[in-house]
Amino acid sequence: MKTTNTWKRLAAGVLALSLVTGTVPVQPLSQAVTKLTAVTANAQVTSDFKLRLLEDGTFEIAKYLGTGTVVTIPSEVEGHRITSIGEEAFNNCSKITSLTIPDSVTSIGARAFNGCTALRSVSIADGVTTIGNNAFSNCSLLTDVTIPDSVTTLGSWAFYYCSSLKTITLSENLTAIGEATFLYCKKLTSVTIPGSVESIGGRAFSDCTSLASVNICDGVKTIVSTAFRDCSSLVSVTVPDSVTAIGGGAFSGTKWLENMKAEAPLVIVSSILYDGTNASGDVVIPDGITTINNSAFANNTAITSVTIPDSVETIGGAAFSGCSALEAVNIPDSVETIGAAAFNGCSALEAVNIPESITEIGAGAFSGTKWLANKRTEDPIVVINGVLIEYSSASGDLVIPDNVTKINDSVFGHNTNITSVTIPDGVKEIGDYAFTGCYALKSASLADSVTSIGASAFNDCRVLSSVNIPESVTTLGESVFNGCKSLTSVTIPGNVTVIPGMAFRECSNLRSVTLPDSVTQIGTQAFQNCKALSDVNMPESLTKVDGYAFQGCTAITSVILPDGTKTIGNWAFNKCSSLTDLVIPESMTVIERNAFDSCTALTSVHIADGLTQISTGAFTRCTSLEAVTIPETVTEIDNWAFQYCESLTSVTIPDRVASIGASAFAGCKKLTSVTLPDSLNDMGDYVFSKCPALTSVTIPDSVVLMGRNAFESCTSLESVTLSNSLTSINDCSFQNCTALKTVTIPDSVTSIGAKAFESCTSLTSVTIPESVTAIAGYAFRFCDSVVIHCYEGSAAHTYAVDNSINYALIGAEKQNPVITYRKGDGAVRLTWTEVEGAEKYAVLAYINGEWKTFAEGNANTYTITGLTPGIEYKVVVFAKINGEWNTDDSNAITVSPNAPAYPEAKVEVQGNAFRLTWTAVPDAQKYVIGYTTNGKSWKVAKTVSADTTSFTYKNTPAGTYYLVAGAYVNGKVDTSDLAKRAVKVVIK
Repeated sequence: MKTTNTWKRLAAGVLALSLVTGTVPVQPLSQAVTKLTAVTANAQVTSDFKLRLLEDGTFEIAKYLGTGTVVTIPSEVEGHRITSIGEEAFNNCSKITSLTIPDSVTSIGARAFNGCTALRSVSIADGVTTIGNNAFSNCSLLTDVTIPDSVTTLGSWAFYYCSSLKTITLSENLTAIGEATFLYCKKLTSVTIPGSVESIGGRAFSDCTSLASVNICDGVKTIVSTAFRDCSSLVSVTVPDSVTAIGGGAFSGTKWLENMKAEAPLVIVSSILYDGTNASGDVVIPDGITTINNSAFANNTAITSVTIPDSVETIGGAAFSGCSALEAVNIPDSVETIGAAAFNGCSALEAVNIPESITEIGAGAFSGTKWLANKRTEDPIVVINGVLIEYSSASGDLVIPDNVTKINDSVFGHNTNITSVTIPDGVKEIGDYAFTGCYALKSASLADSVTSIGASAFNDCRVLSSVNIPESVTTLGESVFNGCKSLTSVTIPGNVTVIPGMAFRECSNLRSVTLPDSVTQIGTQAFQNCKALSDVNMPESLTKVDGYAFQGCTAITSVILPDGTKTIGNWAFNKCSSLTDLVIPESMTVIERNAFDSCTALTSVHIADGLTQISTGAFTRCTSLEAVTIPETVTEIDNWAFQYCESLTSVTIPDRVASIGASAFAGCKKLTSVTLPDSLNDMGDYVFSKCPALTSVTIPDSVVLMGRNAFESCTSLESVTLSNSLTSINDCSFQNCTALKTVTIPDSVTSIGAKAFESCTSLTSVTIPESVTAIAGYAFRFCDSVVIHCYEGSAAHTYAVDNSINYALIGAEKQNPVITYRKGDGAVRLTWTEVEGAEKYAVLAYINGEWKTFAEGNANTYTITGLTPGIEYKVVVFAKINGEWNTDDSNAITVSPNAPAYPEAKVEVQGNAFRLTWTAVPDAQKYVIGYTTNGKSWKVAKTVSADTTSFTYKNTPAGTYYLVAGAYVNGKVDTSDLAKRAVKVVIK
């Protein structure tokens, strides 16, 4: 019906009446819908699992949604095989006790079951080939695991801190055991490592304090350092002849090593001299030994000479370090490598024979020996077999001798006297740390013979401004020019394929970089914090940009990634605050975590079809981003993907997206519209929270899950259409949506969470079906005008009664309007629901023992003023339908107006200062402090917030003052009886 501003005065002179028009439509219940198990082109959400569709048409478990303790993963859903358990799918599911993985699954992702602290048993069917990093870490009750023979890859930390694990059966086809795979498995008693394993990683079984027996089968080649460190119960170890390398400290802290050292002065494992720290005098190493292990004789001060047989090929790092009594060593022609610090600190060592077979001498191999001191006396430049191992007192303009083929590791490290270096033809290799920390080095000229520049070779050469990298160079080491703050430009030669990690990190004056078409990868932190870098070309050959590669490059304005680029790593362009334009090619399928986070100048992004995932935080805090077209190929938008994109005005989610992560668009202050596709299954916590410009949203029926605080503080949101597949309205979903007027809860919903609609101050109508069986506390707190439309006897009906919320029983409301009111100062404002077919309404009140009719009209809001505070009045509204008044007064309510509200004040005076305090007034919006000196002309001294109940004034001029506090309530301040309310202040 039409609403007009026309009323007929029925009782003149009774009370002053004022009219405000308005309508509150009653939403009908939506039709019942069957709970959806929604299969889309991209994903499925079942009652227990969120699934992700893979490129081969099979499914991956993306997240466990269930609450059960015994979990059996299905092998098939709707004809689609489950082949993968995704990263963190069951992460911290602390109630699961038993797990069965079917033979359809081939991959278990990183952290898939991390932190499942109640998990006691797991059955992994034959079919799984890969178990990722940390897959079962921190499963503290897991006791027994059999890894099927189908598994070839077992990730690092996979069973870390499984402190109850007693037995482990490894796959006969496993190729490696990663770092810390079984670290801190303190109840593990024995393990057999199959011959298929080539390498046992560092700390793989470290601190397994109950481990007593280790059987390493033939085929294993490498035992990395600290692999079995501090396995204090280990007494039996079988090491096959296939083992060719054992890292330092691999068995330190074990009884096995203690027993071996007690039995013989030389501990020999396979063909490796593993330990000689108990040897003394003249040591003769037996034939057949190929390696003297790292630290084998370290700090043994009892040996005086060593005879090394022709079978030895490698002398490990620090092998004889600190052997201060060692006087002579004869190195045979079979030896090719002497490790770093091999004879470091052998202060008595004077006689050394180094054959021409030696091709590699580690840094500091002979530091602190008499032999090297004598060599230095003969010539400050010490070159062995073409390797420059010592150049004492180098300074000024350094020219490397022509007989050098390699500049050894750390030779000139931290030499602060060299100002330039010329490296001649013949030099092929510049070792690791060769010139690191040469603070005075300004220029470096490299000959065309150089093929390799080692890790940190010129690291922290702070004044190095000029360096040529010749075309002959094929390999650059990590951190090669890290911290070269004076370097302004660099051209990478055409044979380099990888820019290594941290290569030019913190080169703060580097302005331009030329990358050749040979480069396929830019490593981690390669150009991090190159704040002046504005010109860098991305070559056509580029396939991968690693994490943090350009992080903090605040001068880069444009990034155009070539076709063929497949990966942008985590935080790759984070804080590139001048970047305005970005082009992402169709070859890229994933934008990794926080890749463009805080690119605050980025206004547009061009993303080609091909992308399937926008990862966590990919564009968060891109505060200037106004528009982005998400390609149709995208299936997943992760947590915080566009959070705080404050200039983004609209977004269309393409039809293949199945999941939008937590806070994906939170804080997008200018976002006015969003289009959600029918493919969408779940929306994360806070997904659109604090989007104050968003006015309406339709959540498609495909959505089964909507997270907590999903639309919290969307203060302009007036209407929302909810999915008919939702089972719950989560906590705080629409909290503080102050413009929201009406909501219809679909019949699929069974629960409404705490504070779901709290502070929706404009909410007048909520329709709640009988399917809702639970409504949590404060769900409609501070919704003063709301009417809950519900069925008699339903949970919603009970909730409304228990919480003194106005309600209308569905069916009854067609005859009687449902009345609500708000108190005013000596007044009440009535509002009632429309009645279908009503021609007009009549307002009646019970006064002085009889019903009186005040007005008649077709609006549904009416204000009565001039009522006496503290008196209760009964009021009723009748509807006229088909020419007849329905005089059923069962909808009558009792109302009572407020008395004029003002604070009670008191004052304290100290010297020329005073402090005024007052009592709080309910519903006060603010307080006004007034004063007068003559009792007549009142002035405003201060206006303070509603949460303040005191006012202090210092340095008050002498005189007499009268002070009063007034409360601003319902748009006005009560100024009655000011003289009586005032408190007197005398300042002397």
